[in-house]
Amino acid sequence: MGVIISTKEFYIDECIEGDYVLQGSLLVKYQGNAEEVIIPEDLGITEIGMGAFSMCFSLSSVSLPESLTSIGDEAFSKCRNLNSITLPEGLALIGDRAFFECDILSSIILQPLKPPVLNGSLCEEAPIVIYVPPAALDDYRNAEGWKNHADMIRSAV
Repeated sequence: MGVIISTKEFYIDECIEGDYVLQGSLLVKYQGNAEEVIIPEDLGITEIGMGAFSMCFSLSSVSLPESLTSIGDEAFSKCRNLNSITLPEGLALIGDRAFFECDILSSIILQPLKPPVLNGSLCEEAPIVIYVPPAALDDYRNAEGWKNHADMIRSAV
């Protein structure tokens, strides 16, 4: 009987750029331990994969590239020191429980005018405020998935 050390699949085209494990434009995993992370624009990242930052306990802030279009399921789950995050204008999809168990997360700032597709729940019901562009306030409050968080959505004035 064998011992399973890891269930992570590695692909031939995965590469490591500093603290980032990439597969093309997909950020598969962040393997650093910095408090503040700035994902470089020149990496060409369009997707943050499932669980890519999960359990990065020291992470308190992250700057996402403007090229980002998708955040995977549980991408930032259990980032217990993450306080606030701004999601870029081109974001089109947010996976289930992307910010689940981020204990001190107090605000999520969304820049997209069109509400991104929300696959499931964004986070647990906690004292989190979701700020959206003023012109899109009603769109977010009425959009599928987002209406479950309508009481948390405010205009970013």
